[in-house]
Amino acid sequence: MKVTPRRGADPDVKKFFNGSFKESFNALVTSDGTTITLTVTNSVSGNLTMQFSDGNSILDLSSNGTIVLTAGTDNNPQKNYVYVLKSTKVLTLSTSDFPTAEHIKIGYFFVPSATYTQSDGVYINQNWNDHLTDNNLQGHMTHMAEVIRYGTGYYSGLEPNGTDQLAITSYFDYVSASESYYKSTSGTMYQMHKHGVEAADTRTTDIHVINWSGDAYHEIHTLNSIVADSAGGSLSNKFFNVFFFAVGNKTGAYTPLMALLPSGSYSSQVSAENDVDNYNNEIMPRQFSLESTTGVPICSMTLKYSGGTSTLTHISTRDLRQGGGTAGAGNAGSSDFVDNQFTISNVLDNTKIVIVDASSITTGNTRTITMADANVNLATIGTNTTAIGLNTTHRSSAGTDHSDVGLNNTHRTSTGADHGWLDQSVISGATPTFAGLTVNNYIKNTTHCTDVTIAHPFDYYALDTQLPILLTPAAITVTKLDVSTNTTAQQVLGDLKWASDLTSFTGATVINDFDTTSGVRTDNTITAGSVGAGKWLYLQFDSQPNTAITFMILHFEWDYD
Repeated sequence: MKVTPRRGADPDVKKFFNGSFKESFNALVTSDGTTITLTVTNSVSGNLTMQFSDGNSILDLSSNGTIVLTAGTDNNPQKNYVYVLKSTKVLTLSTSDFPTAEHIKIGYFFVPSATYTQSDGVYINQNWNDHLTDNNLQGHMTHMAEVIRYGTGYYSGLEPNGTDQLAITSYFDYVSASESYYKSTSGTMYQMHKHGVEAADTRTTDIHVINWSGDAYHEIHTLNSIVADSAGGSLSNKFFNVFFFAVGNKTGAYTPLMALLPSGSYSSQVSAENDVDNYNNEIMPRQFSLESTTGVPICSMTLKYSGGTSTLTHISTRDLRQGGGTAGAGNAGSSDFVDNQFTISNVLDNTKIVIVDASSITTGNTRTITMADANVNLATIGTNTTAIGLNTTHRSSAGTDHSDVGLNNTHRTSTGADHGWLDQSVISGATPTFAGLTVNNYIKNTTHCTDVTIAHPFDYYALDTQLPILLTPAAITVTKLDVSTNTTAQQVLGDLKWASDLTSFTGATVINDFDTTSGVRTDNTITAGSVGAGKWLYLQFDSQPNTAITFMILHFEWDYD
C-alpha cells in the first residue's frame, strides 16, 4: 500500500500546542538580599520558540529573560505566577493567578523574604515545562502519559537515615534526651517530570514548622525545639504526632522540609497513635498540593516528652510516602500482627479501646485461646485475676482441679455469694479455722484518698521545692489526681513523684504532672501510677508559684495492689 503525505499540517492539530514553548527551559530564582530575580534560560542554549494561535515567534532571552519577583516575609510568603501573554510576548508576573487569556506558563513561585531567598531559596519553585520534546528528544505526550500512570508526588528514596534512642533506623535521629534531629536520604518525586529532592539532616538543614503558634513557617533544627502544639498548648509529659513533608522543587533548586504540629496531645501512647481526638494536622497547605504539585508526604512521628520537656522519645512512625502504615508493622495482607500495632475500639465511642498484650508469654512459646461454645461476658471475671490459667487457688487437697470450678458451687457462702478465696487446708467443725491465712489492713479494690492543702505556695517554694506527702506501707497504684487553686489567672506547674528516700531522692520517678489550666487540673487516666512499698510520694514544683495563688489543694486517689 502506498501512502501519500498531505501537503501541510492540519491547522486544528497545531492548536494543541498553543501556549507552550518548543524547547525546554530552566527558571531559577536568585537574590542579592534586596531584589529577588527570576532568570529564564533555554535548558540547552539560545532563545525559546513561543507557540501561539497567531503563529510561532521568538522570546529573546538576552533582553527579556529576567523578571523581578514580589517578596513576601518568611512567615507570610508571597505567591508569584510568571507567564508570557500572547498579546505582549514578554515575561509577566501576577500575585493572584495565571490569566485566562492565551498565555505560556513559566512557573509558580512561593517567595519568602529577599534575605532568606539569598541564603536558602524560595519555598516553592515549580517550572511549567510543556515543551515539544525534552533534551533527549522524548515527546511531551509520553511525559504526560507517564505522570498519569505514576501520579504526582513520591517516586523513590527519601528513606529514614537516622537512628532513634533504641538504635533503630528512623527519621528520628537521636543524640541525647535533649537533642534529636530529622534525617532522611535523597529521593525522587514527580511534578509533570521527575525531580530530585535533597537529603535532609537538620543539624545543617532546617525544618519549617508551618503552623507554629504565633510564627508561621518557624525555622528549627532540633526536634526538641517543639514544646507546644499548634495552639500553644504545652507538650510537657505528653504523647503527640508531628507530620513531615518534603517540597520537590525544580531540580537543582532548594527543597525545604516542612512540618505540621498537632492541635493537641495525649496522655497515652495508644490514644496518640490512633489520634482518637483528631488532633493531627496532615493536610498540606494548598500552595504545596493544589496551586503546585510540589508537596511530598513523608511520615508522621509519634513522640513523647517525659520529665516535663527534658526528655524526648521516639515512639513510632507512620510512613506516608505511599500512604503506608506504622513503621515496624507487618506487611500488608499478613495474618501475623504485632500486639502494639493494633487496637479494637468501640463503634460508638472510639475512646473505649481494647489492647492485646502478649509480653507475659515465656519466650519461644505459643499460647492458644479457645473460644467457648457460648456467649462470654468478660466483665463477670473482671476481678478474678489470680492464676486463672493454672487454677491454683481452686485445687483440691490432692492437687487435682475441682471439676465444678466453673459453677463454684463448693466455695459459696450460705447466701450463694462466691468467697474471695479459701486456703486448701480447712479444719471442719462448728468454728473452722484457716491455715496459712494472714490478715492485714491492705484491702484491694478499695479507693483511698489523700488530700494536701498548701497555703501560700509562693512562700513554701522559697523554703523547699519538694513537699513530702505519703510513705507507702505497701505497693499501691495512683489512679486519679485533682488540683484546684483560688485563681484562674495564675497556674502552678510541677509533678507528683515518688522516690526511695527524701535525702537524695533516689530513683525519683514522675507519676503525673499537676500543671493547672485556668487554676485546675484533673487526670483520671494516669499511666505511670504504680508505686512500690516503702516509697515516698512527694510534690516537685517546676517553678515558683505566683503570689496571687494564696492556696492550692491537691487530691489524689489510689488502691493497694
